[in-house]
Amino acid sequence: MSSAPAANPSPSSFVEPATHNRILVVDDETISRELCRDFLQVDGYVVDGCDSAGKALATLSLKKFDLVLADLSLPDSTGVNLVKEIKYHYPSTDVIIMTAFGSVSTAVETMRAGAYDYITKPFPRDLLRVTVKRCLEHHSLRQEISKMQAELFKKDKLATVGAMAGAIAHRMRNPLSIIQMCSQYLEKKVGDNREYLEILSAIQEKVKTLESLTRDFVEFSRASRIKKA
Repeated sequence: MSSAPAANPSPSSFVEPATHNRILVVDDETISRELCRDFLQVDGYVVDGCDSAGKALATLSLKKFDLVLADLSLPDSTGVNLVKEIKYHYPSTDVIIMTAFGSVSTAVETMRAGAYDYITKPFPRDLLRVTVKRCLEHHSLRQEISKMQAELFKKDKLATVGAMAGAIAHRMRNPLSIIQMCSQYLEKKVGDNREYLEILSAIQEKVKTLESLTRDFVEFSRASRIKKA
């Protein structure tokens, strides 16, 4: 939770000023929206603005934003309700609440509803920039973790499929060997009966095809274990 800083952070702390994160500023005061836009565009953020919760939700339905910077008091909603709506419909979008000093207790309530942080008005430019930067770094880290989890899930799934393929292949080998031996035995018994010989030859060809498939299954299961390791 943010509080008044002992000293304002210096602009030199922004080691990566150029970004492409999208930020939506929600405030019914035009001057406040414009100041936030000016402060944040310095760091390369793409910034849009609107003056109500309803317009904010409509804008979020049309464009993807990484962060919503919203005033606690809006003409058509409370900060708590807006945070709940955003986190319900757009859970990957973070929210920072802007509030007057006397509304800190309500700001804490919005954080319990899902807001990332809050800052008190009037705030210095560098406090806003640091708070937003910290939030978006956390946002990026969370996305990277989600990607890693998805990759791990895919690898585990592939390994499971590979293990099943290997098990099936091993279980198929014995019946195929028996079918092959039986067909070869019958081949000796039918003599010169061309019709039977053709049938037995077809059986042996199919057995060879299935044996080739079982070898592919075994190789697939080995490759899956290697990739997982």
